[in-house]
Amino acid sequence: MARLNIPATKINLIRIREELKLAQEGYELLEQKRQVLIMEVMRLIDSLRKERAEAERLLKEAYARLLRAEVEAGDAVVRRSGLSASNVLDITIRERSVMGLLVPVVDTTEAEFRPSYSLADTTSAVDEAGRAFHEALRHIAKLGEIESAALLLATELKKTQRRVNALNTFFIPQYKETVKFLQETLEERDRDALFALKRLKKAKSEAAP
Repeated sequence: MARLNIPATKINLIRIREELKLAQEGYELLEQKRQVLIMEVMRLIDSLRKERAEAERLLKEAYARLLRAEVEAGDAVVRRSGLSASNVLDITIRERSVMGLLVPVVDTTEAEFRPSYSLADTTSAVDEAGRAFHEALRHIAKLGEIESAALLLATELKKTQRRVNALNTFFIPQYKETVKFLQETLEERDRDALFALKRLKKAKSEAAP
């Protein structure tokens, strides 16, 4: 590992030691952040798998009920019922913080499905299809929340991993090598100075009458 190309002075040694300490502390904090992000991403992936399976199941059921409604009530009636639907699902979006990163949280109303179309021209099959899609939409909204959060956290995890790798494989070793060089160079200079001082004292002692 190549060291920093700086003069071997005590001031530089003190400065590089401090910068090395900060880099090591930064590495520890980033490593903790990386571990938390890994656990959170893994949790979201598990939730994503379950929520997607449930959403697909509910949509499959909803389309089956829609087909039954079209057979019983007719395609035109089903279309009119669908166009007259309003406020099918109330959705609010807020945020939560994960290691300083804001991720979305989707809240949906828990109210039961209430038909807004005329009941005189429809059948119970239309109501059942409406309820099925209402329930499927709640899970689709939740699926969107989990997918968005997982993508944001996975992106942040990738950035954090790059920083951890840079500190661990480049910056910290480089600073350690620089500290070692500066320390050894300064110690060697001190030994040379001490040896020269001893020689000077000896020469003066021998020259004295």
